[in-house]
Parts: sequence; structure tokens; C-alpha cells
Amino acid sequence: MKILLIHQYFLEKGDGGGSRFNEMTRNWSDKGHSITVLAGMMHYASNKKISRYKGKFTYFDKDFYPGVDIIRCHVSESYNTNFLGRLWAYFSFVFSSILAGLFIAKGKYDIILVTSPPLFVGITAYVLSVLKRLPFVFEIRDLWPESAIDTGVLKSK
Repeated sequence: MKILLIHQYFLEKGDGGGSRFNEMTRNWSDKGHSITVLAGMMHYASNKKISRYKGKFTYFDKDFYPGVDIIRCHVSESYNTNFLGRLWAYFSFVFSSILAGLFIAKGKYDIILVTSPPLFVGITAYVLSVLKRLPFVFEIRDLWPESAIDTGVLKSK
């Protein structure tokens, strides 16, 4: 099976944090599946871009793991400036990942798998599923805006 995974916070090798999908992609590839990941360039915890991504709109990492290719997509560095900066960062990933999904992630896929947060990644999955005529599965791991209220990003309930 050929899987197109959309995961804005897919970790780099050796990064700390939620590595569930890193492990899942390795397991899927061990079972013979081929995975392409559309991921963001910003680490969710450090909010920094690695130097090799600076000034690039996309970065292709073939065989990140055997059978797993990563296409890193632009995310605005305004991520932690304020609420509007964070929204712009989310939407910058939506725009860059749609373009990467259309023009870099070529070939035939069997399914699109998308995981949140943020919920906006669902826009990428929907657009790509329509244009590529593929089904998609959307895993929602975090309720929004409840998490934004709990973390103080949104003040009004």
C-alpha cells in the first residue's frame, strides 16, 4: 500500500516528543508499505527551523527511514508570536503542503492519512483527496478550541 501521511509535527530522527507516527511509519514500511510524509519544518516544542530548512519552501528527504520519504513544507516562523502568528503558521503549512502534495508527492497513492493537531491539516487532506481522487482518514487527537482555551491562547470561553 502507498500511503500519503500529512503530519505537521512529524519528528526529526532523534527528536524528543510524540514519536508515535515515526514508529508507525517504520512499522508500516517493515511490512512492505511505502509512505510519503508531508511534514512541517518547525519543531512543535522548540519553534525553531533547522538551518538546512532556512530559506527553503520545501525540503525532500528520501529514505528518511527505509521506505519512508519526508517532504518538509514551509511553516511561518511567526508560530509563537501571538494568536494571529500561530494561525498564519498553521495556514502557511496548509498552503505549502497542498503545493508539495500536488507537485512533489507525485505518483499513485492508495490513501491519505492525516493527523491533527492542528485541525487545519484537514484542509490539505481534503484538497489533495479531491484533486488526486483518493480517500482520506482524518485522525483528530486534540479537541480545539478547548485546548486553546486551556493553554490560554484563547481568553474568552
